[in-house]
Amino acid sequence: MLFVCFTINFFFSSCNSSEKFVKTGQLLIGPINISGYDATDHSLTLKDNNGHNAEWVKVSKNQVINWNVTDHAGALIAIDTIAVDTSYSGDPNFFSIAPHRLGTLKWQAKIKNSSPAKIILEKYYIKWTLKSTGKTYIFDPLLQLNP
Repeated sequence: MLFVCFTINFFFSSCNSSEKFVKTGQLLIGPINISGYDATDHSLTLKDNNGHNAEWVKVSKNQVINWNVTDHAGALIAIDTIAVDTSYSGDPNFFSIAPHRLGTLKWQAKIKNSSPAKIILEKYYIKWTLKSTGKTYIFDPLLQLNP
């Protein structure tokens, strides 16, 4: 009976805990590869070199970020813009070099060279066009910079 009371007390005290668990991104390995899309929810398929989801990734200060559209996706979509979402900017100086086009299938940016005092989640957007219809969509992934 004592064990049951302890278990119930532990369970309810855990449920009422004020601790917050923050979802964190996975460390970005290599470029962000854009390999597909879903027009129904406006999303893009973003993967790193290890095949991990790169919709929300951790980055490091001074890191160069590359976005590469795969040949298959490049035949179907065009990336029009990659930019910071100014309505949700975690840090206006998140990028020391803003995202810019390096070619039809490549983009690049550089993260600032100073460590933040706290975790910064930077929401950015990728404006893309489905070539078959000419319709434009916006997808908004996240980059995470830790102290």
